[in-house]
Amino acid sequence: MTEVLAPAAPPTPHGRLGRVVTEVLAPPCIGAATLLLLGWRGAGLPGLLEGAVAALLVTVLPYAVVIIGVRSGRWKDRMLTTRRQRIVPILSNIAFAIAGLIIAILRDAPLSIAAFIIAAIGTQAILFVINLAWKISFHAGVSTGIAIILASEFSPTLLVVLIPLVVLVGWARVAVREHTVAQVLVGAPVGGASLALIYQYSLTWL
Repeated sequence: MTEVLAPAAPPTPHGRLGRVVTEVLAPPCIGAATLLLLGWRGAGLPGLLEGAVAALLVTVLPYAVVIIGVRSGRWKDRMLTTRRQRIVPILSNIAFAIAGLIIAILRDAPLSIAAFIIAAIGTQAILFVINLAWKISFHAGVSTGIAIILASEFSPTLLVVLIPLVVLVGWARVAVREHTVAQVLVGAPVGGASLALIYQYSLTWL
């Protein structure tokens, strides 16, 4: 499918705000925060440590690989806006996540951490396949799924805050001209449903 995206966002207030939002609420950032929250909820301070270990493997190290690739000139930018440049980083993310899952299981981390890692692996695999044909929004999908998971683990009232943040993420991806509206609108339910459903299923399976 042909992608129709406008040129890079000009230095307008909307473009600058969109860039800040897309960086701060990028999947590695909110993924790391989610692992910490799940660990803390599952086992207090010891669980928080397990969440930190998982975050290191599942989000920090994969993001470091992307940064190194960008600085070496292999990839265009940290958000991997060029679809064909997403393949290697996504596969790298999945490999790190598998390592994180193994360590979480060996360290007897809270089940919610292992479940989230499994969900992350499954969701990335699904979005990876779609990405081969169409540049679907990972930001929109991950933020939606995390909103559902946090609401289910802590309180549905969190959705009052989380839903606007998901909308903000989607707006930002369009504002910086890295996704079309369609790519965001499809990415949110597809990625969100994948992450949330796999997470819930994994909790019952583990």
